[in-house]
Order: sequence, then structure tokens, then C-alpha cells
Amino acid sequence: MSVCKTIKTSPRLVFTSPRQLGDLENAIANQQQALNLTPDDHHHRVGRLSNLAISFGIRFEHLGQLEDLENAIANQQQALNLTPDGHLHKVQTLSNLGISFWTRFKHLGQLENLENAIANQQQALNLTPDGHLHKAQTLSNLGISFTLNLTPDGHPHKAGRLFNLGVSFRTRFEHLGQLEDLENAIANQQQALNLIPDGHPHKAGKLSNLGLGDLENAIANQQQALNLTPDGHPDKAQRLSNLGISFRSQFEHLGQLGDLENVLENLQQALNLTPDGHPDKADRLKPWSVFQDSI
Repeated sequence: MSVCKTIKTSPRLVFTSPRQLGDLENAIANQQQALNLTPDDHHHRVGRLSNLAISFGIRFEHLGQLEDLENAIANQQQALNLTPDGHLHKVQTLSNLGISFWTRFKHLGQLENLENAIANQQQALNLTPDGHLHKAQTLSNLGISFTLNLTPDGHPHKAGRLFNLGVSFRTRFEHLGQLEDLENAIANQQQALNLIPDGHPHKAGKLSNLGLGDLENAIANQQQALNLTPDGHPDKAQRLSNLGISFRSQFEHLGQLGDLENVLENLQQALNLTPDGHPDKADRLKPWSVFQDSI
């Protein structure tokens, strides 16, 4: 299961009309032109590189075109190279670059991108003093990149790390209000619960933390996020899978036939959108096959 989505420190923009997307296209064109006219040693060059990277990132979130993510990374890297140590924006640039590398790792599965994500976020953390407003956020970003991907299936700490990862996503959701973080919090904590056998002393506490009310809210938010995701977007299948898993949990709690139908529909759609050989294919088959075996 993919466990991370693209995160930005600025609020997410959701385009509801072609005009809004056209405005973004014009913004990118103008920002690129301004950057082309800015000398390498000009004091505004770093800011213009960063702003252009943010615009490319927003367009990637909306259209899912990998070229936009590549352009965001290239501009963030240039901005970082021009930012001296001790500069006010050094930590933020490092953090944003790390997040972009993490997003590229999620889409391409290349370990080099994960390593770059960890390296940049670790450097951002090292430059953030204790007590700073962004210290907890930087720790959360680093934890999401680092902890789970080094834990193989069957490891005795897998469930605990999944649950802690869910807590990190929930904390970031509370800070930034981004729907994917809430989805990932629920999905990871639910996966952790599935790995804990009935009767385990920690099962009840983790069930209490997950909570049926949270599950209902997660379903509503996941459905809204899915409705805003266009066909062909690289996150479409993952959002369908997460929604199906949440409906499965609700069905297991309430036993309502409508939830069962929603499980089957969303998991099947997620599988249909996942080609053979895709790194997430096996993960999306697991909840489908487990659920079929249980009905």
C-alpha cells in the first residue's frame, strides 16, 4: 500500500473550472519568463525559483503529469543551491525538496528518490532548533519518509510502526488540513489493526484510537477527495483502494449491505486501474482477496 501523498506547506488549490487552470498556466508562463530574465546572482532569483516550483507542484497535484513534478524538483534544487547556510528559507527549501523526492519515489518506486527525500528532510531537521514552530512538522515529514519503508512484512514491529505512521499523518492533517493525510492516517492504523491478533493486549487501545466516528469522517473525506480526482490521475487507484478499505472496516462494524457493495465496487475499480507489474498491484490485491475470503 502506498502510504504517502504529495504534501505542500501552502494550502491545496482545487480547480473547479477550466478558467482556474488557465490562470495557473498563465502564472507558470509568467513566472518562467520572469525567471529567465533574472540573473543568477540576483537576490530575487531564489524566491522566483521557489514560486515556480510551487506552481509546478500544484499543477502536478491537479493533472498528475510527471513532467511537472520533475520541473518542481529541478527548480527547488536550483533554489537550494543558491541559498546559503543560515538563510531564513533554507530549512523550508530543504523540506519542500524532500517532499517532492518522496512523491517521486511513491510514483516511480526508485530507491534513490527515497534516499534523497530522507537526506533533505534530515538536513532540514538538523537546521531547525528545538522549540521552533516547524520542528514537529519536520520530524513528521522525516518519520513518514524513513520509518515504514525499512520494515519488511512479518517484522514484529510492523504493526506498531504502521500505527505510529498513522499518528504522524493525523498530526500533519491537524496542522495542514489536507485530506490525504487523514486518509493515510486511517488506512495505516487500519492496516496495523489487521496485523494485531484478537486478544492482543494492545488491540483494544488501538481500536479505541481509530474509532468508528473517525472512520465515518474518513469515508466522507475520502469520497470527496475521490470525486475531485480526474480519470487518469496517478492517485486515482490508491484513493479508490483506501475508500474500499474504509468501507470494509465500516461493514465489519455495522454489517450493512450497502457498505459491502461499496467495498466490492471501489476495490475492483482500483484493481482495474492498476496494471500488471505495478509496484502497488500486490498491495491492492491483498485487501480484495482477504475480503473475498471473509464473505
